[in-house]
Amino acid sequence: METAEWVILDTETDGLYFPIHVVEVAAQRMQGVSPVGDPFQTFINHDVPIPPEAFAIHGYTQAFLRQHGITPKEAYTQLRSYVGDSPVSSHYLSFDWDRTLLPEWHRLDLAPIGQKGMCTWRLARRVIHETSSHNLDCLRAHCRLRSSRPPS
Repeated sequence: METAEWVILDTETDGLYFPIHVVEVAAQRMQGVSPVGDPFQTFINHDVPIPPEAFAIHGYTQAFLRQHGITPKEAYTQLRSYVGDSPVSSHYLSFDWDRTLLPEWHRLDLAPIGQKGMCTWRLARRVIHETSSHNLDCLRAHCRLRSSRPPS
């Protein structure tokens, strides 16, 4: 495991129901448990309205995405270059990969990027029994980790 290369990924979306559009994707290459190189982040402009419920989670407006986002195909070309064929893991992988990324790539007629990896939420549920929840904010507090954003 010390030399295993993989990518941890997170998405922000315009909602929870089909069709789901990714508005931000962030990733970090890993080798074992150590980050390797610079992180990846891009905003994606699908030019679709952002519902208030989604804005309340991530704070991105349609105007912000028009100004700072790039086209979906540009974003996924960059992500493909970053990820390569590495396994992709995330917290709630069934949402990020199965409900969000795969349908979006299919809609855009793009081949999948990387390989489906592990779900860190499922892993946390198996190994961390001291918390009532396994969402990222709760785990961050339990592990006393700092964050670059305020807790929700």
